[in-house]
Amino acid sequence: MLSLNENFGAIFVNVNFKNRVNILSGLSGTGKTLLFSFLSLYCLKNHLRYSKFDSSDLMNGSGEELLKSRMNELSKADMICLDNADLYLNSTLFNELIESCTNSMIFISLHYATALKSNYQDIGVYFINYCDNKLKTGV
Repeated sequence: MLSLNENFGAIFVNVNFKNRVNILSGLSGTGKTLLFSFLSLYCLKNHLRYSKFDSSDLMNGSGEELLKSRMNELSKADMICLDNADLYLNSTLFNELIESCTNSMIFISLHYATALKSNYQDIGVYFINYCDNKLKTGV
């Protein structure tokens, strides 16, 4: 559903996502947050609506409460990125997000992909790797 193969300054991005819901798995420092920066640039360049939720939003309250309060806003986005979701996303909220945002492509970064459970079929799990100024996906 999304292939991004281009240079952003000195960094070459080569990512391919085949699913509507994409879980980006990996430990800290593998490039997940960096990828979200490039996805936002992609959306700006292609006039797509982009919405991001991350751990900095947690300063204003409970992650679960804040994410629920923004569900209407998120449902209007073409692309949704949830960064460091280990800190606020549980399986119930994950499934609610999938059901509420049916027209959105969803990206969720987690340390461990097995943390979320769902019966939804169109979920891909990808490992992100940033090395030698190249950012790419692996399955």
